[in-house]
Amino acid sequence: MARKFILAFTLMIVLVLTVLPFTTVEAAQIANFKVDSASCKIGDTVTVKIDMLNAVDFAAGDFVISYDPTKLELLTSVEDIKDKSENNTTLGDVLSLYKILSVNSLTKIGKIKIGYVDNSYMKKPGSVLSLSFKALNNTSNSTKVNFNATTLKDKKGEDITTKVEQGVVKFIRPIESVSINKNNIDLLKNERTELKVSYLPLNTTDDTKVTWRSSNTSVAIVNNGIVTAVGDGEAVITAEIGGHILICNVKSTDLDKIVENYELDKSSETILIGEEETITPLYIPESLTDSLNIIWSTSNEEVAIVSDKGVVKAIGTGKATITLDINGEIRTCDITVRSDNGILGDVDDNGVVDANDASMILELYKNGNITKNEILVGDLDGNNIIDANDASLILELYKTAE
Repeated sequence: MARKFILAFTLMIVLVLTVLPFTTVEAAQIANFKVDSASCKIGDTVTVKIDMLNAVDFAAGDFVISYDPTKLELLTSVEDIKDKSENNTTLGDVLSLYKILSVNSLTKIGKIKIGYVDNSYMKKPGSVLSLSFKALNNTSNSTKVNFNATTLKDKKGEDITTKVEQGVVKFIRPIESVSINKNNIDLLKNERTELKVSYLPLNTTDDTKVTWRSSNTSVAIVNNGIVTAVGDGEAVITAEIGGHILICNVKSTDLDKIVENYELDKSSETILIGEEETITPLYIPESLTDSLNIIWSTSNEEVAIVSDKGVVKAIGTGKATITLDINGEIRTCDITVRSDNGILGDVDDNGVVDANDASMILELYKNGNITKNEILVGDLDGNNIIDANDASLILELYKTAE
């Protein structure tokens, strides 16, 4: 009995399934859109393109595009969007097929609303709309252009789900001007200084990394703007940023070499009591004196004293040696001090006029290396020079004295 019941129930189910038609449940359609990203300089025009990425059979709905009106100025007009001519580049392949019912452009709040109805065309992927904007002056690096397909319906009036990949407009701000804090620097060996680069605008989108180089690494090296003098000579430091190149000329001085080669401008001098004479070290740049350890001294302060500037003052008759010590390198100058009442013609200052004085006069005349004090003593004819006539006059004095 049970077996007959089960068999009958099974047959009934088979009959029902055979008679009743299958009902197919259609999956909801999804429309995928993409707003292309773009970039431009402030003040330039940028085009933002909106694409439909897949084929969707939709018939009605609204497109809404929103943007920030403080950063973008819409250049595309309502007439551009409504224009269905072949030459119109605003409408894409997709939207050009629709019957556009309305276009509202609210530029003050940055919104465009496009209403459309279409029941006659098969839908396909392609461009929907291209909008032109002008990039306004602002401090942001980017702004969004948002797209939304609202109340999208298929031919049966069913809702179509939309997915949108939104786009970004990036503002390009190239570096317009650059400067460096030092164009020429003088360094001593092992000294350091820092170079700094400035640029405008501060919110540039260019790479602000500075690349540093030295034209002569045996003279100066540079690391992140820190310049170190390593040798004697000249080098050019180059800083490159955003395609701009800046230079700084470096002169490096090795003090040891300068000190080793210096000399005094005189090795001996004769002066009168109360007079002053300046001794000058040669080949020492004045700009470097503060970097040197300079010591002046005298061997006999009763004869001559010397200042820290090398000015020698005659105190009393006699001889003194003036010594200059620069960083351990020593040079000397012999000073002879005479009284202002010396004997005329007594060139050797021995208290008498003799043949030796005449010989010395001739020697001075031949060599031409004559000091003002030797002129005072040896210029017997008063013509302000020492010559053979003075030697002749000295001999006459010598004979007369005999």
